[in-house]
Order: sequence, then C-alpha cells, then structure tokens
Amino acid sequence: MNWKSYLANLRQVHRQSLAETLQPGPVDQNLNLILAGACGLGALIMVAAGGYRTGFESIHGFGHHFSTSFIETLTFCGDTSLAVCLMALLARRRPRVLWMGVLAGVYATLLSHGLKTFINTARPPVVLGERLTVIGPVWHWHSLPSGHTVTAFVVAACFSVGARKSTKFLFYALAAAVGASRVWVGVHWPVDVIAGAACAGVSVALAIRTTKSTSWGLGLAPHIFFVLLAAGCAVLSLIKTTEYPHAEPLSVSIAVISLCVLARDYGYRPLMLRKRSTGDLLVRGA
Repeated sequence: MNWKSYLANLRQVHRQSLAETLQPGPVDQNLNLILAGACGLGALIMVAAGGYRTGFESIHGFGHHFSTSFIETLTFCGDTSLAVCLMALLARRRPRVLWMGVLAGVYATLLSHGLKTFINTARPPVVLGERLTVIGPVWHWHSLPSGHTVTAFVVAACFSVGARKSTKFLFYALAAAVGASRVWVGVHWPVDVIAGAACAGVSVALAIRTTKSTSWGLGLAPHIFFVLLAAGCAVLSLIKTTEYPHAEPLSVSIAVISLCVLARDYGYRPLMLRKRSTGDLLVRGA
C-alpha cells in the first residue's frame, strides 16, 4: 500500500468522523459561561469577605484524611501532558470536540499565564514557611489562577459534550476535586482554584464561539498535526518521570492507552479500509 492510497483512506475516515461526530452547542457554551460567572463572583466575594487566604487552613487540613498516593494521583489529573493524552482519545470519534479543546487550551494558556504574570501572588509555602507541609514540588510565586484546575475543567468540558446531565456533573465534580487537591498539596489558595475554574469556563465558552466562525482545525492536515502532537506527548510521558511518583502508574497507563487508540484509529483503520475496498473490487470482478 503506497502513501497516496493511505492518505486517501485517511481522508475518507476523517470525513466519516466529521459527518458522524457530536459537536459542542449552546448548552455547553451557556454551562461554561455560568461556571465562569459563578466562580468569578465567588472568588471576589471570598477575597472581599475574608482576604486572599480565606479557607486555606480548613481545606488543606481536610486533605490529611487522604493518603499521599491518592492526593498525588488526583492532583496529577490536572497535568498538561495527561490532558493532551486524554484528548487523543477523542481525536477520531469527536474531531470537533478536539478542535474546541485545542482552542480552549490556547485561550486558557494565554488567560491564566497573563493573570499569573500580572498579579504574581505568593503561594502558601512563601507565606506559611516551615509551618506548611507540601506534597510534591514546592512552588513560590504566580499563584493565581491554579493551572492544574484550569486544565482539569477544560478537559471536563470536552468530555462532557453530548453527555447526560449526571455524567456532566461527574466530570465537573472530578475537575473540582483536582482543584481541591492543589490546596491539599499546599501550593495554592482556595481562591486560586476558584479563579482557575472561572478561567476554564471563559476559555471553553470562547472556544465554542470560535468554532462557529472558523473550521480550520477540522481540516485533515491540522487534525493530523494535533494527533502527532498528542502521540509525541504520550511517548514523552513514557520517558520522563512525573513530579508526583505515586501518579506514575496513571501517567504510563494513559500514555499507553492513548498510543494504542491512535495507532488503531490512524494506522489500522485506514489500512483495513484499503483491504475492504480491494476485496469489494475482487468480488465485483468475479
């Protein structure tokens, strides 16, 4: 099988995916706008009522009820590399959701890093010093918003497209738990987490709006670029060591699953399409 035949089959598979796939709609956009508004207002009320450190002691103390391995694994669910590997699972079945996720990731990165640079607040280890026990790497500045929380809510929004209400709630509840774990490990204030959820909501809503006006990312070439990027991220996850050792099994498992899914969807399926086409021609010739 030559490259031209493979690309033709790959293009056909991609067209079929675009025709069959679900896409984010007004319900998803409104849900994330409500999330952004509620969390943004909540963050302002927290700071105005009790100060920037409001709720840290009680939430951080609650984390002592859980094992270190559980907290490390949960907080790693907000890691960017894991998020990219998870998005690979949606690549063929939901290319429109993948495109939304890519746009939301760009918007979220610009917004969150812009806020981190502009505000540049001190993290708990700087303020509390030796009184605080930190799980994992110790970070000192650029506290608001929580990047792991932003990532977790963007991924939750992508996987909740087309899902039932109960399933949507489950995805967002998991994202909220990831946000809480950033307080449990001792590197973020509660308001950072709430602000992170707000940033994710705004970013996803903007991404959905953008997908209505541009379909560039749905073309085969950019789609394959995103797929290769996800595959590279998965390979890198297998090579590098995570910052949270107890999360290593999850990191490796998701990376392996992502590579297998990508190999099936972008290697095996186009090849099988070619064989089926050849078989049909032989049957007709007979």
